[in-house]
Amino acid sequence: MDEVRQVVQLRQRSGRTIDECLKEVFAMRPTVERRYVLIGAVADQNVEAVLGEMTQAERDAVLRSGMKAIDLEGATGRLGEKFFTLVGDEHLNDNLVRQGKDVIEAGLRAHLTAKVARR
Repeated sequence: MDEVRQVVQLRQRSGRTIDECLKEVFAMRPTVERRYVLIGAVADQNVEAVLGEMTQAERDAVLRSGMKAIDLEGATGRLGEKFFTLVGDEHLNDNLVRQGKDVIEAGLRAHLTAKVARR
């Protein structure tokens, strides 16, 4: 009922079309955005040591390349010395369901280990 009142008031005050007023009022509705989070552990002291020598930007670049290597979409992330965090939308959730969080975490760990071995 409040939205109807808002549309009528907007129409009377602005002189715009009903369609324009409806669009504006509907645009004020709250939207629900689901975010999914995966927190994983590095779990290798040698990798942790090398990550500790890297800048945050370098660590994040390694994580992005790992996400690309395992074909992980719909997420952004941060890589610390001991943990990594992935935050994403429905695409990340789909990947979590399809591949499984353990497989994703293991794939990222393997990528980190391989990248660190090259340094």
